[in-house]
Amino acid sequence: MGVNLEEDLKRKMVELNLNAARKAQSPQTGYIHLHYEAEDRHDTIPIFENLCFVLALFRSKISDNVIVAKTLLEKLLVFEVDGNFPIYLHEYPECKDRDLSLNLLPVFHWILTDFATALGQILSNRLEVLIGRILSHGYKMHQRRPLCKGAEFRLKSYFQPSAAPPWVPAEPHEWADALISWQMAHSRGICLENILEQALEKWHPQLCTFIGPQQQDRGEPKATLLDLMMGHYHGTYSLRALKDHRVHLLASLIQPFEKKCLDSQKEVPCHAIALDTEHPYTLYWGNPDALHSLYLDPQKAQCAAQRNGNTVEFTLALPPKAHADSQDAIELSLFFNLAPLPQTLVNGVKATTFQLGDRIDIHAEDFNCRLEILAEKGEGKFFGHLLRANRPNQRGRNLKYATYDWQIALRTICRTQECALKVIITL
Repeated sequence: MGVNLEEDLKRKMVELNLNAARKAQSPQTGYIHLHYEAEDRHDTIPIFENLCFVLALFRSKISDNVIVAKTLLEKLLVFEVDGNFPIYLHEYPECKDRDLSLNLLPVFHWILTDFATALGQILSNRLEVLIGRILSHGYKMHQRRPLCKGAEFRLKSYFQPSAAPPWVPAEPHEWADALISWQMAHSRGICLENILEQALEKWHPQLCTFIGPQQQDRGEPKATLLDLMMGHYHGTYSLRALKDHRVHLLASLIQPFEKKCLDSQKEVPCHAIALDTEHPYTLYWGNPDALHSLYLDPQKAQCAAQRNGNTVEFTLALPPKAHADSQDAIELSLFFNLAPLPQTLVNGVKATTFQLGDRIDIHAEDFNCRLEILAEKGEGKFFGHLLRANRPNQRGRNLKYATYDWQIALRTICRTQECALKVIITL
């Protein structure tokens, strides 16, 4: 008997969700306990993760799990307040997040769509009415003050697709939200063009990573729901996406993709050049088991990028300084992760300091690149350092006591008000 790959992929998401939920589930209450801000707190009960647990129990199609799912669902529905829910059960009846019910909409939609028979007529009717109240609540909130782009897109793509606003997500979690909305609309016979195609353009199937700026979790990018979604689509997951992570508590939201495109081969290393002035450039290399990156932090400089083959040039217009003789100002930094241990040379020799115009070579196991920082406009004195640090989008734990990056930092000694630098990265 052959193995059904699609069914195996579906089970994987359910298993990830159930395994993560069992670890966070309290034997006393039966609920998942966690706190979004403090990992050592175990007294709070979030609505979102518990409803995703309910969906995972239904999707397991095990009779005992389905019975537990119905019981938990009925308990959680009690905490609804006019089409919305509190973030944590103990906050009832206060609903601090006006968009939360729209985040929960996919859970109720898929339970009702796929498991109406198991729910029974009474509970099915109850969910249908609840979805109506969620939509009504969303429109009411939008009239008072516009919803964020993702929430508005979900609301209107579900109920009023012709009025769905144009929206191009920027970050991995936004792309995951867009795909969830796209799948819900698709299940209702609504075609939202190009969402999946655009998401695939932003994904690197060989490196198993989002192509763009993303939060860092210690030595690698932080695992997100998009990592699981694209892994499910391509049938290949990164090692970091399968490690224990809170995002697994949301894995039941991932539905099978009916439409499959041919895998596209993308270049390695992979350049991610963005219009975002805060995160203009990230370079990725490695493999799904170990992903490495080099990240440019322009501080407050205005950055323009131009790529020519294996060379990328950045022109950074530095901001006017309050005092011309201001000391100890880091104007820009480049970060790259510690492992594998790279060798860094300045003009061909080991060094921890450098000047403008020096050649900085980074040699790792499977990666080599050269950096040069030059004066483009204005005058000034600068001093460069190579040191251990954490990139600004690092979200790893215990950052006070550990560092996960090398930092190439350029510090100002003095400079003119109008000044620009050029950074050249050559592979």
